[in-house]
Amino acid sequence: MLVARVGDGAEVKPLLRVAEVRGLSSQQAEKGIPVHVHGVVTLPFWGKDVLWFVIQDDSGGICVNISEARRLHIWHGDDAALGQVRRGMEVEMEGISHGGGFAPVILPQKLQ
Repeated sequence: MLVARVGDGAEVKPLLRVAEVRGLSSQQAEKGIPVHVHGVVTLPFWGKDVLWFVIQDDSGGICVNISEARRLHIWHGDDAALGQVRRGMEVEMEGISHGGGFAPVILPQKLQ
């Protein structure tokens, strides 16, 4: 399990539920808290320059922004697996929290 350390050396365990990520303030989410969630893809969007999807677990739904993860060089996953993501598919994902535009989002690092 991925465990990060913040500036003061304290361990930060990954958030395991969507509601935990959604409950962060924008300032907290911008700290890049580790996330490890399992859920169902409910809304994929694959545009020319924009790639994202919504994942939902039993606590809620949240946007997963692949475009921003790539731009920030956070995405280290398999692009072939990413291309197979479809609505209704169960996925397990590791990533980090991000402030997003209107609410916290997840920036994925890898996906299966």
